[in-house]
Amino acid sequence: MILNDKQIKDLCNSKEPMISPYCNGKEINHGISYGQSSYGYDIRLGHVFKEIGQVKNRWGESCTIVEPENPGRVMWTKHTVDGVPYIIAPNDFVLAVSLERFIMPRSITGVVKDKSTYARLGIAVQNTVIEAGWRGYLTLEITNHSKYKVALHPNTGIAQMLFFKGENCENPYPDQGKYQDQSNEPTTPQASTKDQLKEQGSIRREGSMPDNVKDNRNGSKKKLGKR
Repeated sequence: MILNDKQIKDLCNSKEPMISPYCNGKEINHGISYGQSSYGYDIRLGHVFKEIGQVKNRWGESCTIVEPENPGRVMWTKHTVDGVPYIIAPNDFVLAVSLERFIMPRSITGVVKDKSTYARLGIAVQNTVIEAGWRGYLTLEITNHSKYKVALHPNTGIAQMLFFKGENCENPYPDQGKYQDQSNEPTTPQASTKDQLKEQGSIRREGSMPDNVKDNRNGSKKKLGKR
């Protein structure tokens, strides 16, 4: 069941507010709205950004391939802006952070959606999920698909959140989860560990490497399939 404005407001005015700070209604900053809507909530953009500066291979040399299993080899450049926008270049990508902090109840899951005004200028916010039991400031993955530079203004609406309610889940986001209690600056990618999966109650079977990956690592000209 998707939550309406009254249900969201009740959760945000509770002892452990789901969204903090919470804006009951719509406000406008730099021509872009934020706050409570009929069946969602428009969150604001924070002041800290991180962009990929350099990628290194296992020998510490610069390279052009990012391995998700080794995110520590990606070097990030941090930018903090105050009173001025962050300018995202054409076809560029940056990590940002929400101004709001979340405490998700065990029966509520959130979904991040793009903000219409920015989307029509080519700005996409990756549509990710906030799991039940998660808490912290939300890291936002922002891409500029246009051929122009775009100004991202902190303290303005950047994305819309939709919230869905179900029965209390058996395995909420774990206290020791790799993205639990994120701070008010973007959290860079972290590799999962088997201990984290055990805590979350997940059972993972060790499988063989996909054939297309094997072929690629063995020097075959066979290309990896698209996602």
